Amino acid sequence: MANLIEVNNVYKAFGKGESMTKVLSGASLNVAKGEFVSLMGASGSGKSTLLYLIGGLDRKFDGTISVCGSDISKLKEKQIRLVRKKRIKKQRQTSIVTKKHTSSHSVMKNLVG
Repeated sequence: MANLIEVNNVYKAFGKGESMTKVLSGASLNVAKGEFVSLMGASGSGKSTLLYLIGGLDRKFDGTISVCGSDISKLKEKQIRLVRKKRIKKQRQTSIVTKKHTSSHSVMKNLVG
């Protein structure tokens, strides 16, 4: 397994017909073990959609997404929950930073726990 996350030529749209909105159009991304990645872009550019797809929360897309060598689209719901529980850590966006809980504290907490 060369990469922990592999996203290849992923397409995702919402709606149908004239009201269809293309959110991802041929997105590709590889994340190697030990690599830190930040997704940045304008509001509505597909950052959250891509993360939902990688996490298996939405599996209706074209293309391929593999997490730890497992093709997300081929896993049963129980298997994808196990991948989420054991392999995926998330850092929620928050604007609450105090003297006791800095943004660095939040990131480190997720890396260790």
